[in-house]
Amino acid sequence: MNKAHPLNPHVPEAAVQSLAELLDQQPLRFIVSKERSSKLGDYRPPVGREKRHRITVNGSLNKMAFLITSLHEFAHFRHRLSDPKGADRPHGLEWKKHFKEVMQPFLVPEIFPEPLLSVLRKHMQNPRASSTSDAALSEALMAFDPPPIAGWMLLKELDDQVVFETEKGRKFRKGIRLRSRILCEDIENRRMYRVSPLIKVRPL
Repeated sequence: MNKAHPLNPHVPEAAVQSLAELLDQQPLRFIVSKERSSKLGDYRPPVGREKRHRITVNGSLNKMAFLITSLHEFAHFRHRLSDPKGADRPHGLEWKKHFKEVMQPFLVPEIFPEPLLSVLRKHMQNPRASSTSDAALSEALMAFDPPPIAGWMLLKELDDQVVFETEKGRKFRKGIRLRSRILCEDIENRRMYRVSPLIKVRPL
């Protein structure tokens, strides 16, 4: 595979050829998108005059997260082809079956190094609607992100009762740890919110 392939900067080199062949065989547009805070990627069936299905994935994701998200959305495409009327839920049993099938050839140490591979294999036993819904997988993937900018850290690393700012500029006070979230008080409206311990924050 030519290292100049458009996928090369976005996925592990060992996965480029297999992913490209998977995508190129289909009536499909694959788009590397700008960062969207609301989603990592999405799949859309043809609409209007558009004859091809479309997948978009955030180009800001690290290579491991980009590959997983690409395969997640490709499973939606496969699900749509097998169930055009969408009788099954978007992330129901049929989608999970397709996701497991397309992911299986990529679950090798040449692509996903340990300990990420073990975490991902466990995740794939019953995949969720998003990799961010799985705290263990989210944390394993963050190891491949660029180093944080000085002054920023993960919320879970912050001391209790410290006031912090999020990347969106909202200010909170860190509270108690719940089962999978941290209860935080919004400084402006005094409401309490359940916040992921893995978001990036800056103490104030």
